Amino acid sequence: MSKIKNILLLAITVLLLSSCGKRFAGINWNFRDKTVLEVNEIDFEYFSAKSKLYFKDNKYDVKAKATIRIKKDSLIWMNFTAVGISGGRCLITRDSVTLMNILQKEYYVFSYKDLSDKFNYEMNFDVIQAVILGNMPKKITTNDQVSKTQDFYEVLLPNDPYLLECRVNTETMKLESVDISQQNSSNNAHINYSNFQLVNEHAFAFNALVNLIYKVNDDNITTTIKVDYIKAQIEEKELKFPFNVPKKYARL
Repeated sequence: MSKIKNILLLAITVLLLSSCGKRFAGINWNFRDKTVLEVNEIDFEYFSAKSKLYFKDNKYDVKAKATIRIKKDSLIWMNFTAVGISGGRCLITRDSVTLMNILQKEYYVFSYKDLSDKFNYEMNFDVIQAVILGNMPKKITTNDQVSKTQDFYEVLLPNDPYLLECRVNTETMKLESVDISQQNSSNNAHINYSNFQLVNEHAFAFNALVNLIYKVNDDNITTTIKVDYIKAQIEEKELKFPFNVPKKYARL
């Protein structure tokens, strides 16, 4: 079960949001020129959400609930439950990711290099936060290629050795999908955001779907992570992030 929690931690490579029942109707946008694009992104100090997570790969098929709290650019806190039992807790800082398995009384500490090596993609706090919030995974510069179709702005973001292909809805100016490919390998990922609704006057995706294809010991692994958000809120007050690993817990 600890291995399941290990991988569920990377459900942070998707996620989020909402609390308002109000449907998202549209947001103003500004397209200044063909290489500079302003994408609507959430801005906040503290954010909280509740979601349902579905994880499946060649070994596991797992369902869980997650409570998420974020302090912008600083902390991401997650609490996992299965069948009403608190089973895991995760704290993501700018330096590392710590995952605590409450049921087994053990914990893991991952550096971002550990995670980058595992998933064959550069992982850091900013990337995880952006994916959770549905923000652009990398800032657009005047050197990046932007083209327009009837429904989307298509943005190519080179990030050697990776290429990110992002699609931004021309009406809402919200990111709807990201394709990540790695040069000279079959590793790739697809992230899709849908079911946008308003939360605190911001548009968020209630549903997120991630498909990862990568190699482990020469075996191709396909992993699917689906996130359905039940509730989310941009908080006006400071949130707490309770996380204390008991001394008796074993570090693995």
